[in-house]
Amino acid sequence: MLNPDSTQIAQKNAISLRLWCVSLAPFHTHEPEHYPLHYYPHVNRCQQDQLHPWSVWKKHARCIQQAVGPSRYSEFVFSATKWAKFGWTKHVPVIEANIVDFLTGANYAKPPATVHHRLEKNVCTTDGRSVVRKANLVVQPDSESDDFYAQNDHLFRAPDPIRDAVRTFKDRAAARQIHALYAALLGRSTAGDKQQVIKLCCQLPLLAPRMTANVQYFIDVGLWDSLPQGWHNMLQTPRYFPGKRILVSHPHVSPLLRSGAAAREQVLAVDKSLPVDAAPSTAFVTFRATICEPARNAGDECVDTGQRGVSVALESTDGTVQTTQISRKRVLSLNHPHELPRIHEDDDDDVWLEDAIRCNYTDTLVRAKLCEIATALEGCIQRLDFGGDAAECIATQLQAVVCVRSCLDMTTFQRGPHDKLTTNGQHTRDSSRYYGDNVGRFAVHGQGHCHTVSSVMFAFLRPFCTALGIDLRYRGGMSFRPSPTKGACCDRVRNSPETHQWLEYTLRPSGRVFVCDLYYEDGLKRPDGSFLTMPIEQYYRDFAYPHGRLPVFSQKSVTLQRTTDTDFAC
Repeated sequence: MLNPDSTQIAQKNAISLRLWCVSLAPFHTHEPEHYPLHYYPHVNRCQQDQLHPWSVWKKHARCIQQAVGPSRYSEFVFSATKWAKFGWTKHVPVIEANIVDFLTGANYAKPPATVHHRLEKNVCTTDGRSVVRKANLVVQPDSESDDFYAQNDHLFRAPDPIRDAVRTFKDRAAARQIHALYAALLGRSTAGDKQQVIKLCCQLPLLAPRMTANVQYFIDVGLWDSLPQGWHNMLQTPRYFPGKRILVSHPHVSPLLRSGAAAREQVLAVDKSLPVDAAPSTAFVTFRATICEPARNAGDECVDTGQRGVSVALESTDGTVQTTQISRKRVLSLNHPHELPRIHEDDDDDVWLEDAIRCNYTDTLVRAKLCEIATALEGCIQRLDFGGDAAECIATQLQAVVCVRSCLDMTTFQRGPHDKLTTNGQHTRDSSRYYGDNVGRFAVHGQGHCHTVSSVMFAFLRPFCTALGIDLRYRGGMSFRPSPTKGACCDRVRNSPETHQWLEYTLRPSGRVFVCDLYYEDGLKRPDGSFLTMPIEQYYRDFAYPHGRLPVFSQKSVTLQRTTDTDFAC
């Protein structure tokens, strides 16, 4: 019961009146003339109330109705046949609805005849389909500008520890506190700082390749604001098409290295005059191969046999072009992107690299370094347009590769203390830098051989390859030169022994192929990125030879990524 001193002021029939919602117990001793006539009473009563049955108390309700008048009186009398067991409990919603109806004049228990339309907006799904998004939660902005939603994004998202950690990490990166964060992770600060940093880094997103295969993930965790333009269409473009340069193994490839400008253009070209042994080891890999349209007439050397092969044009030492047909399997073996071997068969996030180096993408140091790289790449992602000018797209992709390398605090054994370069590529050691088997420690302040730095670069570039349109491969072979500034040290290439390792990558959709050689790049007096973005035509002509075998790390072989239906357009 609400007594007269605690009643609310409400609007009824456009007049401000005092209301009274009553039970009948207080009125059994009162005469009608004693009832307060300035109220609008509303009576809720159960017919089976055993303490106050309606048959007894009905006359008091009529007294109230007589005192205030029928127009000011309302009641809700209901039946509860199981009153002794349940009391009022099953009727609470109906009682509340009637009280609200009495107070407001609106029956909220009855669905409205019409509802407002939800906010609709044309958007694009992660698989590229155009749909109409209907908002479940609509916040009326002060203006019609879409900036309201961008500025108040937090209103539309539930609390998310991962996004909060990313926001904190980005703030630290903007304040140039990344090195202090790594120092804390490595135990070079107070215990309290270390615990706070570990807690932060454990909440950073897992940027393992299996997670970043869906590029929308970068947006969901708050690292990027948008996808590269034309990204969905890029995924549907072929990897192998007429005009694309590929690596091919062929028994007539000349292994000889000749001096002179004219002779350099014959390096790894086809020479039919060479004697050919039947052993597979006598076949050499050449970069002087280009996919061409299938030959259709019997006069050509490459005749369409009906098998699923690829027609390839090979450059010869005499300046002519020889056309042959190569199986798709052989094309894939030398040109398809690589996947690192798993340490445990049921764990995709813990992988082997060269020299028993392991990369565990769940490690806090690796999480932090990958978030640093993702933050640094944000500008490239915003500029990248796969459907725009081809040259600008390639330039942006190459800038992204250089950007990833710039985030890795790592040198080779060509540099001593204070990163001083040795003379003629001699080996030395900087004892302040890490050398072991932890890829995260290498990336923070490490030093290694060509295979070490190539492994670390592969581990940290791989999670971003899908977003950047990069097909990444780990290469091994022999180098012509002991350092980028020295001349050739041999007169022919060999498939073994392996003396050098580097990375090779293809850019989509252009199909252009480049080399990323961190060892040669670090051997330059002033590294300029040239060996991180060198076309294979130049690198395999002047610096190194790829034997084409899949690498084996800790007795487990690197594998090829799965093919898709759109890979071949030839």
